[in-house]
Amino acid sequence: ITYHRIGSDFDKTYYESDTYLLGKKAVEEGLAKKVFVQKEDGSVWIDLREDGLDEKLVLRGDGTSVYITQDIGTADLKFQQHGVDQSIYVVGNEQLLHFKQIFAVLAKLDPWFQGRMAHTPFGMIQLPDGKMSTRKGNVIFLEEVLDEAVTRVTAIIEEKNPTLSLPCLPSVLRCSSSLGKAASSSTLSIPVPARAKLPPCRCATASMGTRSYCVQSRRIL
Repeated sequence: ITYHRIGSDFDKTYYESDTYLLGKKAVEEGLAKKVFVQKEDGSVWIDLREDGLDEKLVLRGDGTSVYITQDIGTADLKFQQHGVDQSIYVVGNEQLLHFKQIFAVLAKLDPWFQGRMAHTPFGMIQLPDGKMSTRKGNVIFLEEVLDEAVTRVTAIIEEKNPTLSLPCLPSVLRCSSSLGKAASSSTLSIPVPARAKLPPCRCATASMGTRSYCVQSRRIL
């Protein structure tokens, strides 16, 4: 719902359950090419020390995959399905090492991958008591930030233009709490702000450079 609210969608979604077998197959091929080595406990590793990294586990001793196994399968699948020349990963900077390892492994499996992948990292938000953690419940959700932004903008407009009327619109266009309640209905239809063709808005707006933000409908005009 939050993605729809900000006008964002996805052309393709890859699930780990769909790609881990491809990763395991790549590990088997790597073993045959002597790219990987299998230790006494059955686990499979790759030595990346010549790349300035370290040894990396790619398959557990019991044959189960790890994160990098799935990522290897996903990377190869994306190139095959979309025929792109380069793949760019936009992921937090905490995963810098992980992507260096993935790129190094793929380049060793097939030199064709060399230089065709890049990691564009972004910074992580730190809270007063440390970094956010979904496991610990120490997180701030984007919908909360959006709601707070709308609340503050509304307060400013009501202070500076108290005579303006704010006409009511369907709840699905309003705050996240309304969206959440509506989500339980099988008839929910969520408009995508960036693409939705809504009628001209006459309610109060807040100026944002050359564009305006409609406080009531929560959309950029």
